[in-house]
Amino acid sequence: MLYPRTEGKQRDGHLAMDLLRRYLEQEAKTIRSNTTLTYFDLVESARLSLLDAGQIHPLTKVRAPRWKVWPDAGTALKKLQTKGYRIVALPNVDRSTFTAIRPLLEDGFQFDAIVDTPSVRGIFTQDEDPYKDTIRLCGDKFHATPKQILMVSTGGYRCIEPSTLLGTPTAWVRRDGSLEGSEQLAEILVTKPTFTVGSLEELSEVLVGNI
Repeated sequence: MLYPRTEGKQRDGHLAMDLLRRYLEQEAKTIRSNTTLTYFDLVESARLSLLDAGQIHPLTKVRAPRWKVWPDAGTALKKLQTKGYRIVALPNVDRSTFTAIRPLLEDGFQFDAIVDTPSVRGIFTQDEDPYKDTIRLCGDKFHATPKQILMVSTGGYRCIEPSTLLGTPTAWVRRDGSLEGSEQLAEILVTKPTFTVGSLEELSEVLVGNI
């Protein structure tokens, strides 16, 4: 996680939100151009590009297994599954992190399938392979066409962009106050999601209402 300094005078007058915008732009550029970086290498590369933009704190590496799951996640996914939707997990974190948070996500239900992504194997990537694998898995296991698959993610350029380019509908979860849902990130997306919601609970209401 990146913590811009907000106290005191900053070099060149760059404010915290300007640094955040620059960071997001650089991370998006890096992940699009290099598909073999580990996640922490990706973050470090983006951080180093900001050193001449203003003062920033050193990276604080937070153990991802300590991250909390949004409280509506498990209930919303369970609701969708009971209405006939197949819930397929597409992890974009490393294996140990996913193992730690999986029980928190599977609250009263189980994923119908889990894609073996490059991230789980130790590489953080934005290439098309995991999304092609998802389309293939859903086709083989559930006889679903790409148009019947909905990619749901908070990750705009990490998940929404490549999925849209492969022809699947997408739902961008832009939670209020979250980094991934910031206007700075929305401005740098190459493709736009099919629709945008503020939470998984809102998504479940939209999808169930369309049945």
